[in-house]
Amino acid sequence: MRMLNRQLGIMDFGPLKQHFLDLAAAAHASFPTYGGFARLSVPIESDWEAEKTGSTGGSTPLGLYKVESLQQQLKVAYKLVTGGKFTDAIEMFTKIVHMSPFLIVQSHKEEDEVKEVVTVASEYLNALLVEMERRQAAGNANRQAELAAYFTHFNLQPIHLSLTLRQAMSTMFKLKNFNTAATLCHRLLELNPPLKIAQQARQVLAACEKQSSDAVELNYDPRNPFVM
Repeated sequence: MRMLNRQLGIMDFGPLKQHFLDLAAAAHASFPTYGGFARLSVPIESDWEAEKTGSTGGSTPLGLYKVESLQQQLKVAYKLVTGGKFTDAIEMFTKIVHMSPFLIVQSHKEEDEVKEVVTVASEYLNALLVEMERRQAAGNANRQAELAAYFTHFNLQPIHLSLTLRQAMSTMFKLKNFNTAATLCHRLLELNPPLKIAQQARQVLAACEKQSSDAVELNYDPRNPFVM
């Protein structure tokens, strides 16, 4: 735990408890003994060699997670987002982040792949938390509009980014913040969406250009740099 704290800055190990238990169980084998004695627990090492014994017989515990398993779970999480199952997607992205410290990689290439998956999972996790906060702000149209706009500034897959932009565009238009809605329309069109979505965005953009104003002052300005 000290190593994880020192290298990754982990402070709360509570959410990782089950992973510790699973890894401990996977890295040990239990053998029966004679005479009613207790079973013998033997560690399983991934780099053990029959020709070597003692301290040279292996030192790396058998791992439970692989890079491929994280990548597969990321695909499942993407499908959950596409299907609008955000609560399930949050659980999946959280699981990916929690599993990552326990991976044993075999090369720098695998290390880079893990870092990429964790970066993506963290980005989606933060994005979905913003969206869940927006949903909880029902009845506060201004706050919902702000969060809908911020939701569009995460580094998501084009299909998911398109969904966020459409939602924010519609929200801003209904709020009569036509300048902001026009900016979102332009961003949506830059993604080259399907024809039907592009036509809708152009129609909204044309209506916004006739008004060219924002009726409500929001805590959101796409022209000023900010970090999500």
